[in-house]
Amino acid sequence: FGSIGPGASESVPLLTRLLKDKHKCSSAAEALGAIASRSAIPDLKQALEGHCPAYAAEALWKISKAPEALNTLAELAGSDNPQHYSRAIQALGQAGADAKATEPVLLRQLENKEGWIRAESARALWKISQHENVIPTLIDLFRHDNRTARFIAIEMLGSIGPKAAAVIPELIVLLNNREEDHAHERTIVLKSLARIAPKDERVTKALNEALKDPSML
Repeated sequence: FGSIGPGASESVPLLTRLLKDKHKCSSAAEALGAIASRSAIPDLKQALEGHCPAYAAEALWKISKAPEALNTLAELAGSDNPQHYSRAIQALGQAGADAKATEPVLLRQLENKEGWIRAESARALWKISQHENVIPTLIDLFRHDNRTARFIAIEMLGSIGPKAAAVIPELIVLLNNREEDHAHERTIVLKSLARIAPKDERVTKALNEALKDPSML
């Protein structure tokens, strides 16, 4: 339903009922957020106390920018329940500058023991305000044991662009790691380097050498 967008407004009654189904509430909330019908607002507010509060809050914010949506996302983002805080952190990032007041919660999550949550929190903080703590956190994370955390960190450094130029030497080291199980990581590094400093001589040389490697094609 959600992929159809506002034209699927006739499906809103069904979707609001599905908000009470613990197996379907997340998909229903996503669809309601995409359809963006204000008639769903009362049901989404009730769903903030239901099975999928982060999804409901995200949809409610998209439709109405209701303060309780942002408050719920901030509360969930700072919780110790990974079922909720991952989605909440992502949604706060999508809210951008409007979520500025939630920065303290996200900054605390930069210390989370789970590397991928630290990475998602850094991503959200960058989208909200380009916070100064983001780049140091990402630099730390691309040395992390958790591959997902590394991938997010490397991709994020690429999306930051020239402001991440300080990491070029370390990214080039990663690019030159030709171990077989690092092939996908090297591809991500290559793309990020190209976005950070495509005209830098060090980057140009490293990219040209990497592209000679059949595993990169």
